[in-house]
Amino acid sequence: MEVPENPFKTELREWVFGSEDFLRRMIQLADGDDVVRLQSTSRRVGSVGADEIIAAAATYHAVEPADYAVFRSVAAGRDMAAWLCRRWSAATLRELGPRFGLSGVDSVSNLVRRAEQRHKESSRWRQDAASIERQLHLNTEHKA
Repeated sequence: MEVPENPFKTELREWVFGSEDFLRRMIQLADGDDVVRLQSTSRRVGSVGADEIIAAAATYHAVEPADYAVFRSVAAGRDMAAWLCRRWSAATLRELGPRFGLSGVDSVSNLVRRAEQRHKESSRWRQDAASIERQLHLNTEHKA
């Protein structure tokens, strides 16, 4: 039995304006082939809790988990813990705020964004993050 094409995907060609590359990207999104969507879904599944990630990062960096909850904390691994929480837990930015001494979702988002930049720039940072992921038995093969 033949499965019909997704009607949203079909209609997308009719109402999306942009370059051919943009149209292909929108069709991929409609088709469900998007890595960001996969990561978001993985977070919603809640592979591991934020508190567990924070505790593992704190232990790895030889600090107390409570050290991360201090406003403008410079505790080692704080940014990594926030990044790992967004990557692996179901916790929202709003829920993560108090755990990192931050009151606004924009502040948490900025902390995670800075961590993402460190992830891109530093092989040592990536190795440390991967060590924590392995310690928590997280499957990193399918993550970006």
